[in-house]
Amino acid sequence: MSAQLAPKDYASSQEVRWCPGCGDYAVLKSVTRALADVGAVPEKTVFVGDSLRRDREGARRTGMRFIWMAPQGAEAPASAEPPVEHAVTDLRDLVKILT
Repeated sequence: MSAQLAPKDYASSQEVRWCPGCGDYAVLKSVTRALADVGAVPEKTVFVGDSLRRDREGARRTGMRFIWMAPQGAEAPASAEPPVEHAVTDLRDLVKILT
């Protein structure tokens, strides 16, 4: 295993607006703390979230890949930037993507 990681290792030079209005970005702090605790490298970590606006942007700015847990029948906007790499409607579909 590589050197011990800390939440600061997931810092971004960009302003992270994961949870506008949360004040202290509690979700982001929890995720970065958990990543550090298990020694996960952001570039090899996938964040699965249901919000293109909040979850995808937070994952992107912290260096993680993102998989959208899309509502049944929903499609990502064609103008999504960056484009949605993967979208699933059932968690079992993650196995196909991650293996």
